[in-house]
Amino acid sequence: MDVFDSAIRTKRDLAGVFEYDEADDPKSATAYFYLCRIEDGRVGPVVDAIHVRSGDWAITEADILVR
Repeated sequence: MDVFDSAIRTKRDLAGVFEYDEADDPKSATAYFYLCRIEDGRVGPVVDAIHVRSGDWAITEADILVR
């Protein structure tokens, strides 16, 4: 299963993005949080990334909320 959630800051200049990807094998899954710039109303380049976890993880969409 893949999980994705994002939120744009009220100033509309930055977005936080959480991504969990199993890549067809839960044992090789990865989770990252990205801070991205907003350019022309769209999520632009990644400013920085935080590795959250690797490997199998019992997570669902309901477990994640980016604020």
